[in-house]
Amino acid sequence: MTKLVVGVTGSPGCGKSTVSGMFEELGAPVIDVDEAGRWVVDNMPLIRRNIRREFGDGVFLATGELDRRKMGGIVFADKKELIKLNRIVHPFMINRVRQLILRARNDKYILPYIILDAALIFELKLDSELNYVITVGAPLSVRINRLCTRHGIDREQAVRMTESQLSQEEKLQQADFIIENTETIEILKQKVNQLHQLFTKR
Repeated sequence: MTKLVVGVTGSPGCGKSTVSGMFEELGAPVIDVDEAGRWVVDNMPLIRRNIRREFGDGVFLATGELDRRKMGGIVFADKKELIKLNRIVHPFMINRVRQLILRARNDKYILPYIILDAALIFELKLDSELNYVITVGAPLSVRINRLCTRHGIDREQAVRMTESQLSQEEKLQQADFIIENTETIEILKQKVNQLHQLFTKR
């Protein structure tokens, strides 16, 4: 039986990665698209050369590694700069994700579904390659507070991070399943477990 590939998405600060982690605790393999992006930047000199050409030496550490904090400050302050970076990284990142999905689908020892943790599922048109998409939702004020706490940034920066993506409303409208992350961790786990049961018994 072909394994399902289930995307988990949501706006910054919604708790998407928390939900993906809960699926992982239940035994589902999780493919993290952000991690795939970091992997291609760290392991493909061509990408780093292209980033250096577009953004200069100042976005790199003395070790030659990308200074992700500095890069983030640039791209979240200017959407044009974000588009430039995405054009460099995204094609290689998507190929890496597809390789990881294929590898997981061929692993007979794992559950009959795979989780794809990705903030930009709809923006990257990855939804056409998935069986289902779960959108995790939370009120804007909650999302902003989480971002400020997690990243040590101010409210203005958190708002820019949120506005760099498709709106939460659009992500909710396009979802096959919605998980509202507005209550306790225990309730969130119950919601995840219900979907886990659905995906394993389909």
